[in-house]
Amino acid sequence: MIHPSQSLPTLSQADAEAIVREPVFSVTPLGQGARSRVYRVETEEGLVRVVRLTKTGSGRIEREAFVERAIEAAGLKSAVPVVAAARVTHVALAKECDVVTMREVKGVALASALRSALAPERERLFERFGAGLCAIHSVSAQGFGLLTTGGAGAFDAWSRCFEATARAALEELRVSPLSELFGRAEDRLASLVQAAAYDGPARLLHGDAQPMNVLAQQGSIVAWLDWEFASGGDPRYELAYVETVFERAWAPWAEDEERARWRAAFYQGYGGDPFASDPERLRAYALVHAMRSTEFSSVMAPTLAPALREATVRGMRARVLGLLEE
Repeated sequence: MIHPSQSLPTLSQADAEAIVREPVFSVTPLGQGARSRVYRVETEEGLVRVVRLTKTGSGRIEREAFVERAIEAAGLKSAVPVVAAARVTHVALAKECDVVTMREVKGVALASALRSALAPERERLFERFGAGLCAIHSVSAQGFGLLTTGGAGAFDAWSRCFEATARAALEELRVSPLSELFGRAEDRLASLVQAAAYDGPARLLHGDAQPMNVLAQQGSIVAWLDWEFASGGDPRYELAYVETVFERAWAPWAEDEERARWRAAFYQGYGGDPFASDPERLRAYALVHAMRSTEFSSVMAPTLAPALREATVRGMRARVLGLLEE
C-alpha cells in the first residue's frame, strides 16, 4: 500500500532557501505528519521555521484561517493564541504540493516543557492546557466533522459523523499489522455508536490537541499549532484523545501518581471531568482513537529500525486489545 506522503517531493536546502529567503544552515525532517513531510529549517541567522509539504487541495490554509478568525471573533485570542499556517510561494514545488509554514514563535513544545519542568510547574502547565482546550470547545461550529474551507462540517448530526469516523478507523486497522483484530473491532462498532449518543451543538475541536502542538514559554501557553484537522463535534471525543497523555506509554519516566495529578490538573483547568459519570463514552471514543492511530504502523513504522518498529506495533496491539476486552 503506497501512502500519499510517499509520493511527495523532499525538501532540499535550495528549496528551503527559496522559502525563507535567507541562507539555510540546516534542513531536518521531523518525521511527523502521516500525510505530509515536515521539516525544521534553521537559517544562518538563527531563525527557525517549520515547513510542511502537503498534497494540493487539502484546504488546510483556508481552514486554519477560518479558525483564527473564529477564535478572534469569540474574544478568545489571548486565551487561545492561534498560529495558523500560511502558504509559501515556490514555483517548482507548487506544481506538486502546497508548501506551508508558520511564523516564528518563541517557546518550546509543551511536551519538552513538561519533561524539563519541576513537578508543581508541570501541573500548572496541564491546568493551562486544559483551560485553553475548554476555551476552544466553547466556540460553536457549523455542523459536525472536518471543517470545510468555509468553516462548516459535513454532517448535521454527531451520530452520523462518529459512525463515519469509526468506520474510517476500522479501515485503518484493517490495512495495518493489527488486521487480525478487525473482526472483533467491527463487532463492537454498533455498541460504540450507541454509547456515543450526543444531541448537543457542534463545538470547535482542535483535531490534534496534544503536547507537541502547543508551545509553552515561562509557564504559559503561547501558541496552539497545527489546526489542519479542525472539526466540529462532541468535545468529549477530543478529550478522549488527550487522555492518552496521562498513560504510562506517553511518559514512562513519570510515576503513576504524578500522571494522576496531571490529569486532575488538566480537568481542573478544563472545568470538570465529563467522563467521571460516563466511563462507557470514554471507552468508546478511546477505542476509535486507538484504531485511528494504527495508521502510524502502516505509514511511519516501516521507516523505523526493526526493534523499534516491533515495539511500536506491540504497544498498539496491547492498547487496542485492552480496549476491546473492557
